[in-house]
Amino acid sequence: MALLQYFNLDLTLIIQSYAGEILELSCCYKGSELPKMPNLKYLEYTGDYLEDIISYKNIVHLDLSIFRGNISFLSELKSLTSLNLYNFNGDISPLTGLKSLTSLDLYNFSGDVSSLTGLKSLVLGSKDGDISSLTKLKSLRSLTLVDFGRGDISVLTKSLTSLNLGSFN
Repeated sequence: MALLQYFNLDLTLIIQSYAGEILELSCCYKGSELPKMPNLKYLEYTGDYLEDIISYKNIVHLDLSIFRGNISFLSELKSLTSLNLYNFNGDISPLTGLKSLTSLDLYNFSGDVSSLTGLKSLVLGSKDGDISSLTKLKSLRSLTLVDFGRGDISVLTKSLTSLNLGSFN
């Protein structure tokens, strides 16, 4: 079973039955903890209990919708290559130790991402954003700015192979 997708259901029984086979999961989970899935690689998650995600050491893609909490637990996910955080405007410093993280999508974020020097692909959505700090991202090849605030994009175009300006003021 490559993909399992259920919303607002008690996933415990379903996942326990297929736990060793699940590679991808998209869910809105309301349980006290997410059941164990040893081979999970891809997770789209909307829920209220995240600390148990660190037990999924093989996750390479994580999509967290409506998450506003502390992301320090993500520093344990050493295989993570791609991360999407929606409506997150907290401290991203726990991500600096993730050497395999090459793709990051941040929506409604106004912080500084310049410490994530290994990024090759970045999507930023922020009305308050300033792109001047992005010049420190020497590995960055693909940049998407959505509803972005201010800045001179000419300083970034030298190293980029892809630039998408959704809405730039």
